[in-house]
Amino acid sequence: MANQTRQLFELLTAAGAEVELLPTNPPYRPAWVGKVSFLRAVIRLLTYIPALWFACGRNKVIHVMANSGWSWHLFAAPAVLIARLRGLRVVVNYRGGGAETFLAGHILTIKPVLSRAHFLAVPSGFLKEVFIRYGFKPFVVPNIVDLS
Repeated sequence: MANQTRQLFELLTAAGAEVELLPTNPPYRPAWVGKVSFLRAVIRLLTYIPALWFACGRNKVIHVMANSGWSWHLFAAPAVLIARLRGLRVVVNYRGGGAETFLAGHILTIKPVLSRAHFLAVPSGFLKEVFIRYGFKPFVVPNIVDLS
């Protein structure tokens, strides 16, 4: 997903769009924090949420690169909710495997958040069908392939 995000950022910037990239995994400061599992999660969230809030204040649209598991709950869901709270348009670009299992096990927490997105992009017809089964209206936007 990091490569897709980087490539999308580069293509949009090259096309003249003003794009701000907010990584969910910046380097830990101080570095030793990265060696303590619970602490690193807390520090990451404590830095991400305020950065997300301020980024939403500087932009009109937020494009969330999302996947299953804790990443959805800790990073994608807050991005959707904060963006909507701040009046932004929201694109969720769902990537990654395990969607069927994840949706089946967490639909009660996912649906209220994901339904707030204005656009749901998935990279394949397979994922489109999975999301349709759970009541969403996704659009297939194939992966970007940079062969250079």
